[in-house]
Amino acid sequence: MFDKRMFSLAITVLLTLVSLTLLGGALPATAQIQLPKVAITTFPAAGQAGFPVSFFGVGFTPNGRVSVAFALGAGLPAAEITANGIGQISGSFVMPSASALPALTGNTVDIFAVDRTNGARTLPAHFEFSPTAPLDYDFSNGHFFTQANGFALGAHPNGFGVTNEQRFSVFVRFFDEFLRLGSVPLIGFPVSQRFVLDGFETQAFQKAIFQWRPERDEVFFINVLDVLHDRGFDDFLFVVRSVPRPLDPSFDAGKTPQQVVADRLALLNANPAIRDFYFSVDNPTFRFGLPTSRVVDNGNHFAIRLQRAVLQQWKVDVPWARAGQVVVANGGDIAKEVGLLPNFAEPPQGPPVFGQNIVVFSPTPLTGVRSPFQIVGDARVFEAVVNFDLLDARGNVIASGNTLARNGTLFARFDPQVAFVVTSPQDGILRVFNFSAATGEVEARNVVNVRVTLSP
Repeated sequence: MFDKRMFSLAITVLLTLVSLTLLGGALPATAQIQLPKVAITTFPAAGQAGFPVSFFGVGFTPNGRVSVAFALGAGLPAAEITANGIGQISGSFVMPSASALPALTGNTVDIFAVDRTNGARTLPAHFEFSPTAPLDYDFSNGHFFTQANGFALGAHPNGFGVTNEQRFSVFVRFFDEFLRLGSVPLIGFPVSQRFVLDGFETQAFQKAIFQWRPERDEVFFINVLDVLHDRGFDDFLFVVRSVPRPLDPSFDAGKTPQQVVADRLALLNANPAIRDFYFSVDNPTFRFGLPTSRVVDNGNHFAIRLQRAVLQQWKVDVPWARAGQVVVANGGDIAKEVGLLPNFAEPPQGPPVFGQNIVVFSPTPLTGVRSPFQIVGDARVFEAVVNFDLLDARGNVIASGNTLARNGTLFARFDPQVAFVVTSPQDGILRVFNFSAATGEVEARNVVNVRVTLSP
C-alpha cells in the first residue's frame, strides 16, 4: 500500500545542436543555447490520460515561441508557449489518451522543446508513465489517498491527504501516527480534511477519528460511539448499521473504577476471536476504548460495541472480510454519514502538486482563479521564505511576492493572497519556489508549477 509512488525525474540538462536554414542563413556550427536544466514536475498520476504534467525550462530566446512535444508519436504536440523576457518557459499539458498517442505503452515518456526562433531542440527529458493512475501515493510531507473520495476506484483524482505539518502553533504528525497505529487495516482510509474540534486538530478516517493532543505529542482517538450515543443515534446505529445497543447504566452501578474496567473487558470472553483481536493491538483500551455492549449475534456476524469502534466477526465471506475474520467497523464513516463532521472538511481535495520541500494544495491544476485568490500549501525551506510568481499566457509575470511558512525547519502551512489583473480569460502558471541558502539561486528541486485559468 505504501510503496513509493513518486516517479523519478531523470532530467536532461544539455542541448543538441541543430542546423536549420532560417531567414536564408544556417546556424553556425558552434551555435548553442545553454539550457542548465529542464525540470518536469508531476504529481504521480501524471501518466494517466487526462492528468496534467508541468514543465519548466530556461535558455530559450527571450519572448520567443517554444514548442513542447512528445518524442514518441511523431512529435505529437504537447504545448505551444511563449518564453518570458529572460528566456524561461513553464506550463502544463494534459496527458493524451492511448488512442491519441498509441506509442505511450511503455514505462517512460520523453518530451522535448524546440526554440522556434533559432530551431534549437533540447534533448528529451524523461518521466515515468503509468497506464493506470495510482490510488494513493507519497508526497512531500505525507500520503494522498483517493480510495474514499466518493467515486469508483480510480475514477477521480481528488482525495484526502494525511500529513505531518504545522498549521497553527503546533507540529501535528498525523501521518506518522497513522503508520504507527496500524494504517489502513486498523484506521481505514481518510474520509475528511483536517479540521479543529474543541480546540484540537482533528481528522476523520473510516474506522477512527484522530485528535492531536499537544500535551502528549500524540494522537488520541475520539470516543465516536459514545458521541453518537450522546447525540441520540443508537436506534439508527442498531437498525441501519447493526451496531449493538449500549449496556444499561446499571451494569456499572456500585462498582469501583477497577471493577468497571475488569467487568467490561470480561464481556469480550463471549467471543474468543474478537477478544484475541482486541488484545492483539498495543494498548487496546487506548485504541478501541472499553466494551459498551455485550457480544451479540447479528445473523451473519457477531459484533461488540466499544467506546471508539465496533468489532465484528463474520460468519460468511463478504467483500471486506473472510468467514471467521474479525474486522473493525467503519465508525468514522458513520460519523460522517450522520453529520458529525463540519461541512467544509468533508469534500475531497484536489491532488497536491509538489517538489521536494514545497507542496501546493490549492489552487489545483487546471482550475480557474480570479483576483484575489489564495495559495495554500506546506513548505520546509530556508528561513521559511516561500516565493511565488504568477505568469500570464505569454509568460509575463503579472504578480509576484513572498510569504512566510509558519516554521522554517519543519513542514508548515503558508497561505498568501495573490492579486492580479488580466483583461480576458487565459491560461496562466502559478510558480512557487524558494532560493537556496548556499547559492542564492532558485532551488530546482522545490519548484512547483501549477497551471491555472486566469479570469478577469
